[in-house]
Amino acid sequence: MQLGLRPSSFNFAYNAVNLVKRDLLYFDQVHICSFNNFTIFDELDTSDPHYLEKLRKELQPAYDAKLLHHFNLSEMVNYVVKEFKGGIGPELLPLVKKVSKINKPMDVKKFPKNPSKKMMEKIIHQYMDSVDASENDATRISSIFLNSFSRDKTAALLDYGLGESEKNSSKVLEVVLSKLPVPNENVSWQQIIDYRSDPDSAARFTALRVWMQDISRQDYTRHEISERIDHLLNEYEMHLKFHKLKYAHSGMRIFVTAAADIIENVVKLNFGKIADTMFSLSEKKIELYEAEMQAPGREIAYLSAAKKI
Repeated sequence: MQLGLRPSSFNFAYNAVNLVKRDLLYFDQVHICSFNNFTIFDELDTSDPHYLEKLRKELQPAYDAKLLHHFNLSEMVNYVVKEFKGGIGPELLPLVKKVSKINKPMDVKKFPKNPSKKMMEKIIHQYMDSVDASENDATRISSIFLNSFSRDKTAALLDYGLGESEKNSSKVLEVVLSKLPVPNENVSWQQIIDYRSDPDSAARFTALRVWMQDISRQDYTRHEISERIDHLLNEYEMHLKFHKLKYAHSGMRIFVTAAADIIENVVKLNFGKIADTMFSLSEKKIELYEAEMQAPGREIAYLSAAKKI
């Protein structure tokens, strides 16, 4: 299973619905990671309760469909340490040390009393930045932790990019994700679910994954990967555009030519001729499908099709 890990940050929270929808075009599930059981939803409960109520309502269908989950790093580490009965192995020790070095957010108890409005705005921004930095660190380490001890493959979708982003596979994934459209608020969760479960989408997604594996074997920069994707997308979409125009022209010609014949054959009860005419239209649809299957750039057709959701 492919998991996308999002930090429990203010930056994520205020873009959560659209980001999760986009993430689910690629990942099987999205997990919102937090350092402990105090999440960004608890922060919003105090700082922006009206937005929190709206956010929870909008995300609930994703929770109900088991596409969206939470991951508590501290709870998981404590559980594993307990399972080891205090004897932390060499594989776990570096991770535990990394967890202990995560910078904690600013302590609200240390805020100055009765600050000026300007000072208060500065303090709020500093506090939000400290929360975001802490939760991004927790998410990056959560990804390392899960990739070390879980069969699931995870990627840390940090506010500033991917964790371990200098690996070729991470660079490719980061660019591919940037090419996926961010669905707007009018795209329902059911449309996302339907798109994911569509057999044609699944086939295109598999082709995309294979292409990503191949391109990851080359040491390309992000810019070079982006250029290659744009080139393939342009070739694919231009090829389809040409064949759709050709199909529309041919289909219209057959339909116009056949219209009089159909009327005449209905009068004459010549149903065989009517069937031949309809079969010609079906043949054109098959030709269009074959053109798509043979199109240059078809390896990344999934990115093109996702724009149409």
